Amino acid sequence: MNAIRFVLLLGLLAACAPAPAQSPPTSVPAQAPTAAAQDAAAVLTGFVNAYNAKDLDTAMGLLADDAVYTVFTGVQYKGKDEIRPVFQNDVSRGTQWEISNIKAAGDKVTYHMKILRFGGLVAEFDSETRVQDGKIKSLP
Repeated sequence: MNAIRFVLLLGLLAACAPAPAQSPPTSVPAQAPTAAAQDAAAVLTGFVNAYNAKDLDTAMGLLADDAVYTVFTGVQYKGKDEIRPVFQNDVSRGTQWEISNIKAAGDKVTYHMKILRFGGLVAEFDSETRVQDGKIKSLP
């Protein structure tokens, strides 16, 4: 009987004991984007600005010679010689690109993209662009 009382007493004491102190959560300091990531985002932004201004010479100058452009329908164009006529056709038809929520890490830039034509929305999606040595390697 004494053993049962002893076990009950231990249980009551354990239940009344204060909770162990919890250490405050540790926060990881936010890291600034690397210079490469900032450059990649700047290259993409420069490209979109030139494209929207119908300055295809500047826009094409920001593409790598072997760049790949994937249209939102899945069709791919490879190299500047295939890509330029597509862009020329699009800008002549009033196509504009709008990008937001830009996040860069290394050579990868992710963003939300809207394709507009004559003020109307044609397509909207999340996208990723790769930049290497200051040139765009892949677009949507």
